[in-house]
Amino acid sequence: MGEWPLILFTVLSQLVVGAVGTLWLLETLGKPLKGQAVKPLVGSLVIILGGGLLISLFHLGHPLLAFRAITNLGSSWLSREVLLFSITLVLLVLYYMKISDAEPNGRKAMGGLASLVALLALIASALVYTLPARSAWGNLYPTFFFIMTAAILGPLYVGLFLSRQEELPFNTAPLAGTAALISGIGFILYLSLLLKGTPESYQTALNLMGSASFWARAVLNWLLPAGILLAASLKKTKVNQSTLAALFLMVLIGEVLGRELFYSATVALKVAGL
Repeated sequence: MGEWPLILFTVLSQLVVGAVGTLWLLETLGKPLKGQAVKPLVGSLVIILGGGLLISLFHLGHPLLAFRAITNLGSSWLSREVLLFSITLVLLVLYYMKISDAEPNGRKAMGGLASLVALLALIASALVYTLPARSAWGNLYPTFFFIMTAAILGPLYVGLFLSRQEELPFNTAPLAGTAALISGIGFILYLSLLLKGTPESYQTALNLMGSASFWARAVLNWLLPAGILLAASLKKTKVNQSTLAALFLMVLIGEVLGRELFYSATVALKVAGL
């Protein structure tokens, strides 16, 4: 099964981080959303994160011993990642239970707490991969790209979900478009850093640019979303539901392709260096 459990877990968990943060911002900056619209959205995030955590177990040699993953909190970012995402899942369940039209402030506070812990979990997840021994990862870029995944997928997911119920106070698509543009620029800078770095970093850049998945990701993740959303912004038109669905699907596929490259390029270098 290789790295696919980790690929799916990281992408899905980051989607959840971005979505819960977007939802909290919507309710904080605008009027409270209807509980009947928010509840199924939060419920879907519980399912996605819970499913992601279960999928991640298949990367372990002994999934039934997964509880041992949190036994090294003092020294292991992996342990902190598992604990923080588990807490996030519990908070999302409590958030779901707290949702009602009669008590919007209480659910807003719970949403804020869930957003904060989710962000900390994402950072811990990125720091698992910030390894000096792997020059392509031994920098701030894993954290940057994990945050960008959340910032692109989250607003698109929330926008798509709430637009289906006609409960979207303002368009979230430009948030995703801005994040896609920043992510694309960041990746160009990242490649330039790799090309100027160690021989291992240089080879990583060549591996990335030589992969068809890289160019597919560039189109699906950056060029098309940024172009579509920029055109909508210039025309001052609202992105409709079908376009949101297409954007979300494109970006999701692009992120999965990018995460597969994140693992495969570096693993190949490690094997070649043995």
